[in-house]
Amino acid sequence: MGLREKVDISSLKNIAFIKESFLDYYRASKNAIRAPSDISKREFGFQTFGDRLMVRHRSFKSQEELLRFIQATVPSDCYYSAAYYEDPTLEMEEKGWLGADLIFDVDADHIPTRCKAIHDRWICLNCQREGRGSAPDRCMQCGSQKIKEEQWFCEECLEAAKLEALKLMDILLLDFGLSPEEIQVYFSGHRGYHIHVESEVLRELDQIARKEIVDYAMGLGLDLAFYGFKDVIAFENPFDWRRQEGGWHRRILQGLYDFLSTATVDSLEEIGIKKVISEEIVKNRDWILKVLWEKGPLNAVKGLGPKAWEKLVRYSIDRQVARIDSVVTTDIHRLIRLPGSLHGKTGLMKASVERGELEAFDPMKASVAFQGGSIRVYVRESSQFRLGDETFGPFKDTVTELPRAAALLIVCKGLGDIL
Repeated sequence: MGLREKVDISSLKNIAFIKESFLDYYRASKNAIRAPSDISKREFGFQTFGDRLMVRHRSFKSQEELLRFIQATVPSDCYYSAAYYEDPTLEMEEKGWLGADLIFDVDADHIPTRCKAIHDRWICLNCQREGRGSAPDRCMQCGSQKIKEEQWFCEECLEAAKLEALKLMDILLLDFGLSPEEIQVYFSGHRGYHIHVESEVLRELDQIARKEIVDYAMGLGLDLAFYGFKDVIAFENPFDWRRQEGGWHRRILQGLYDFLSTATVDSLEEIGIKKVISEEIVKNRDWILKVLWEKGPLNAVKGLGPKAWEKLVRYSIDRQVARIDSVVTTDIHRLIRLPGSLHGKTGLMKASVERGELEAFDPMKASVAFQGGSIRVYVRESSQFRLGDETFGPFKDTVTELPRAAALLIVCKGLGDIL
């Protein structure tokens, strides 16, 4: 996939094509850029093409002024601060921090999916050894840490990211009591979703408090004894899910119920439960679900003892956690991608998800910024991908005609060249 190429999109012809396309978008889509609230209190940052420099500490008084700047400079990526400042143009220690929105980043990078072993690649820049899947910390051949990664994204990646975003939304709404009006969801334009929370109550939270929110959402440090599960697993108390109807107590039970409703002998064995016990679980499924949802002794099923129940509970927790980038949420000075702007690695836009529509949202349709056109491209190698209702590839050492959006994706990814 072009990992050996040293120039990729830094070639002048490719950059000219990308910049021209980006400028056309920003000129024709004036209403696509969504300036943040209290725009004059936000810091803005922009990444340039070619040398990939970050220009930051910029400030704008209006959406119109911001758009004029973007049209004049045509950056590869546009960002703004989650934080509010007295003077965003000063150095960080002098800005005068006034608070920050709560931002969550759900990215396929942090989600284990089988497809990565197929479409993600890496190369050691020292000895040129290549491999598929996630890159190692060090090259196993020469020990170098100079590893270049090439990450693709597919329907499986994006669906996995959406599932994590849905779980996070459920936690924010039900466990933290936030209102839907305080939350806005966006597709990032690449491999995941951004969840923005604007709340006067949460704005002044420090990093420690934000870390507590992250830990809760990710299920870190959950104490089973606190939720009553230790005694239940040890068969010392009957199982009564009605004692606590919310929070992680409910989530663990829901995870158990959902998993056991469809579990097979194979899926139970995968989480470490012996085959003979797995067979008993499947055989007694209805009784176990009744015990969980109503009330009854967990030791009623032959062979299903404390160790097996604990494995089920731990697996349930793993299914219920929201996998997020913890650094993004805890960083009170974080720059986040500007809604409506184009992503420099894909040419797709950061697209807003209408309230309540996340489950049905199609990121590879809503984020496409260009329609039609026909561009001749040389593609070194590319996995199959879909944009809108059209599917392209896979390609390898191919010259082909592609719609502008598809050609832009290939070139932005460094997988091909404009001819």
